Amino acid sequence: MNAKIVGLVSLLLCAGGASATPSFESTVARPAIAPEDSGLSLPSGVVLREIFRIYRPATNTHVTHFYWPENWEGIGYKYEGTLGFISATPFENSALIRNCVGPHSWNYFTSLDPNCEASTGGVVLPGDWNLGYISTVQIPGSVPLYRCGFIWQGKIRHFDSRDFACEGVGGTGAVLGYVFL
Repeated sequence: MNAKIVGLVSLLLCAGGASATPSFESTVARPAIAPEDSGLSLPSGVVLREIFRIYRPATNTHVTHFYWPENWEGIGYKYEGTLGFISATPFENSALIRNCVGPHSWNYFTSLDPNCEASTGGVVLPGDWNLGYISTVQIPGSVPLYRCGFIWQGKIRHFDSRDFACEGVGGTGAVLGYVFL
């Protein structure tokens, strides 16, 4: 079953998808200054990595990433903005955060579970979809990153946001961890 979902995702990435109307406006924005230049005291071992959100209107899909995946602009993804900074390396009070998909295609979500919440239909994507390490405790200069969800065409869609109210779509979010600004 999981192999079928991964195969379907790969097929859909190449072929495109159904049309959709975005149901909310992005409130993500680029920080005014990178954390290492702001005088912020980062935990020992942190190697900053910016994470950002991209959006594909045709499938109402948001993805959090740290690099622009090959061919994604060609299949309709647009840059929405930065979510903040995490670390490329582990540090004290951090956890690996990764991209997952499921329980159906086009529902990308981030998770701290190395198995991508398989019990709920999540699938570990092939390749390197590990985003990096997010702080599990709030420290000065960090803000919560929330995982939000909404229903689109009868199916769940997830996105990450710094907005507790999930940008007005789908109630309130669950804290994934804390990003540096």
